[in-house]
Amino acid sequence: MKNKLPILLRNSSMPNIKNKRINFNEFKSKITQEFNNYNSNSNNNNKINNFITKDEIKNIKKNFKRFHSLIKINIPYDQNYQNPFQSLRILKKNNFIFDDIKKSTENYQINLFKNSIKFIETQTLKKMPKIKISLINSKTKKKKLENKNFFPQKKSNNFFGYYFYCNKNFPETREQFSLNLVQKNLFLLGGISSKISNFQLWKLNLLNFNWEKIKQNKIISNRFGHSSIIFNNKIFVFGGKSKTISNFKYEIFNGLDIFDLNEKNWFSPIFTMKNSPNLRRNHICVLIGNFMLIHGGINENNEILNDVFILNLNMNFFSIEKWLKLNIKNKFFSPFLYGHCASLFVPQEILENNKFNVYNFPEINKNNNKNKKSNEKKFGLYVFGGKMKNGISNKMFVLKIGKNPCEWIEINDFKGKSPCERYFHSMNYYEKENFLIIHGGRNDNIKTGENYALNDTFIFDLDLFEYKKINVLNDDKNFVVFNRCCHSSVIFNNKLFIFGGLNNENYVGSSFFIINLEYVNNENNKK
Repeated sequence: MKNKLPILLRNSSMPNIKNKRINFNEFKSKITQEFNNYNSNSNNNNKINNFITKDEIKNIKKNFKRFHSLIKINIPYDQNYQNPFQSLRILKKNNFIFDDIKKSTENYQINLFKNSIKFIETQTLKKMPKIKISLINSKTKKKKLENKNFFPQKKSNNFFGYYFYCNKNFPETREQFSLNLVQKNLFLLGGISSKISNFQLWKLNLLNFNWEKIKQNKIISNRFGHSSIIFNNKIFVFGGKSKTISNFKYEIFNGLDIFDLNEKNWFSPIFTMKNSPNLRRNHICVLIGNFMLIHGGINENNEILNDVFILNLNMNFFSIEKWLKLNIKNKFFSPFLYGHCASLFVPQEILENNKFNVYNFPEINKNNNKNKKSNEKKFGLYVFGGKMKNGISNKMFVLKIGKNPCEWIEINDFKGKSPCERYFHSMNYYEKENFLIIHGGRNDNIKTGENYALNDTFIFDLDLFEYKKINVLNDDKNFVVFNRCCHSSVIFNNKLFIFGGLNNENYVGSSFFIINLEYVNNENNKK
């Protein structure tokens, strides 16, 4: 009998929480109240002492915080676990609570994914990683995690990856859309799928993962293969392709549409025809200081482009303005590309300087920025991959800005093995470790029967000019990295967030694929 604790609190005042989601603060106060009541009640203390010793009661009190940590998981609890003594006793002697929570959490995660019809059609639930709950305390957590083989060790090229699915209102999965990050908010614009018929604008708070569909006073034509940037609380959308529902024809744009996030309204400035960009889609668009830069793309005649335009965003958009062709040395060397990606490697100190100009960078303070000063020769716009006139590219180009004329340079003296040819991939700059991270994409040269969409991940070290292939790992045996192309990604809080895309079967689900960049060990990072 000593190993069994009687079921107390059968007639207690605690609410029936069976099959209900628990509010942690409310439930904690209730359990604390009951716990104190039992300590003050001599009859109950006598009952307890008949089965457990005083030392065991002390251990239960010590482990009481661990019981609270289980409640934070915020999943349905069985009515039998209303008794803190019984729950803590079970927690101490066996793994019943752990198994219960594990099963409940796995079922909860599966139910979330069932809400995505597209995900169920394209993937199997067996491939989804299951959430595992650790009951270790904070003191032993670090030691135990180091023993797990799925966590990367020192001098390794491993990331920890997992899927996250928003269980509330969320956008449908899609391809060839755009993502823009402003502080903690992520903005999703446009794209195409089997059900999207109008231009959608979504906002996601990355701290609580709540999606919000932004109301628009005026809706522009739906489009995909466009580009977008955010400057001064305005979203600038350029180019893209749209399907006309009436005659099932496609229309390509070269206009600039601006959405004011304060007024929730669209407006389109008027530009002079001289030096204006041609109609295009699947180009690149980058914000450089207060300038918007576009390059390449493909036009209405399926001709691949190589021109570069810039637009000063500090202009009066209600007057007639004009684009400017970027002055480039040896324009014939400018690469013809579409479906490529670009990331800017220029310190924010330079971009935010009042004296900044695309053709002239202000000087960096040598005393405070010795490392940045040493990398000054590597500053520029890095462009990787894309489809060319004669095939698919896996070359890395740099558009050297900050001088007049600007200059295109192909990086040939790199270390490591470069990624295979690809287009419709993603590439982001990670400032903390000073590298570019490339994920997924499409390669049409893959043998018949295999997936033309890729699922590999590479980094390009900007200090060493070295490619490294990254292993994305998870503790679940059935974990897989889904193949995808035509997706988008951003970096926030040391994590890479990847959304959308498709493979040779169908669209990838509406879950986020998140890669934790903190677990990457830079071998050349000296203390």
